Parts: sequence; structure tokens; C-alpha cells
Amino acid sequence: MRQAIENYFRFLNDEKWDDLGDLFAADGTVNWSTESVTGRDEVTAAYRQRVPQRYPHHVATPRVIAVDGDYGFALLDLVVVTPAGREVEFAVVDVFQFQNGKIINLDIIYDRSATSDVA
Repeated sequence: MRQAIENYFRFLNDEKWDDLGDLFAADGTVNWSTESVTGRDEVTAAYRQRVPQRYPHHVATPRVIAVDGDYGFALLDLVVVTPAGREVEFAVVDVFQFQNGKIINLDIIYDRSATSDVA
């Protein structure tokens, strides 16, 4: 599971959306602070549309990755450039739940005020 989490961040940073989507179970869910998306194809499409539109430049750097049973946790620094051209760095906590080696649920937790100019 640790490798899956490391791959998640590599695929996110490299914008390899299909590879990122393949990490999710067919009925996997990702929960951002403002929306939830369920289904591997829907998750893949959401990342493909959401990330480049909201953050034309983005680098996620995990500082801590921990795995316990079917759960994985990552504390990361995220550096983004917003569509307005503002560079922002903020901390994010990702909580992964796995089922049969695939992500069944991912909660992405961060301070929304850091990117308040992003829709």
C-alpha cells in the first residue's frame, strides 16, 4: 500500500491521470473539501479536469507516509500556482483506505482559505 501511495503522488505530479485512476477500486471515492466523486472513471475524469484547471502548476511532496492495515496516511506539502498566477504552499493530509490493494476511499484535507481565489 505504501507503493500505491507513492505512485499516487508521482502520477499526480506527472499528470498521468489514467495511471492515477487505475489506483482506485471500480467504486472508489475521492473526497475533496467541496465535492466527492465515486467510480474509477469518474475519479479519473475529475482529476483530469479539476487539477490542471485549478492549479496550472502543482507539486505534491509527501513528508510522511504511514500505513496501518487497510489505511494509509500522507502528510504533504503542496505548492500550486493558481489561475491568477499566485504561488501558494500549504499542508495537506491525505487519508487513504484500501480494499484488495486498490483505493476505496481517499479523503483530502486542507485549509481551503489557502486557495480562496480558486473556484
